[in-house]
Order: sequence, then structure tokens, then C-alpha cells
Amino acid sequence: RSRVKLTTYLIKKFLGYGAALALGIAALSLAGCQGVPVDRKLDGYITSSARGAEANHDYGTAAAHYASLYDAAHPDADVAIGMARNLRYAGNAAEAVGALENSLRKLGDRPDLLTELGKQHVAAGKPELAVDPLLKADQLAPSQWETAHVLGIAYDRMGRHDEARSSYERANVLSP
Repeated sequence: RSRVKLTTYLIKKFLGYGAALALGIAALSLAGCQGVPVDRKLDGYITSSARGAEANHDYGTAAAHYASLYDAAHPDADVAIGMARNLRYAGNAAEAVGALENSLRKLGDRPDLLTELGKQHVAAGKPELAVDPLLKADQLAPSQWETAHVLGIAYDRMGRHDEARSSYERANVLSP
């Protein structure tokens, strides 16, 4: 039920009512959001549609597609990250935090989820909340340049410029 509410909200917010809402509701019905197992072929189609929307910079639509796949009881990290990333791109970073925190509770500490959570906090203007998840992600996967880079941004926005410079330098050394 929460998937239906979130998806309906996202469709209304980003696409308006009318045809877009009807299409979203139809897709959710077909996807089996009432507890029926989702057809894996339909999951692939929705994932492909989400990626296509993101590639076309239609972040609201991409977030809505990912939201239709997100299952709070059994989260998939890639789906949670895709939904959160597109919410952030659409200017709704604060809305993504709950899904990421839920995914971390269910799946345990994962560097990819922790880094995305840090990005969400920075984008929401709360860099002080980004530091702990980013440091934890860095401990779990110290070779990830992106985590060090986002940590540098968080430190910079907090006025901790020496720590920011150190993180940026580390990210530069690690980057491909």
C-alpha cells in the first residue's frame, strides 16, 4: 500500500493529473501492488523505463517508476538508490532519506546506500547529517572515490575547509 501512495504522490507532483495519473495507476495495477508477486518481465520493463526517463532528464517520472518497484518490507538496494537519486535530481532530497534509512535498517550497512544517504543530506542542506554515513561508507569501502568526494563537499559546506581539502585530495587519488 505504501508503494501505491508514494507512486501516486510522485505522479501527481511531477506529471500532474490526467493521462499521466491514469497511466501510472494502470502500471501499478499491472505490477501487482496489492500483494501479488510482481512479474519479473514487468520489473525489467519498469526499470528500463526508469533508466530511460533518467537519461532524458525526466527525474520525476524516473522516481515514480522506481517508487513503483520499491518494496519497503524487502527493499532492493539498486531500486532504493535509483529512486533516491532521481528524487534528489528533482529537488526532493528530503523525501528520499526515509527510503534509504529503511533500506539500511533492512539490508544492513552498505557503502552504496550510505553514500547515497550522504548525498541526500548534502542536497537537502544538512551536510552535518551527511558526515557519519559517509565516514561509515568510507570505512566499509575505502577505495570508493565518490564517497571521499561527497565527504569533501559536506565538510566544505560546514566550513571545515582543511578536512574538505583532505577529502578532495583523497578522492582525486582514488578516482579512475
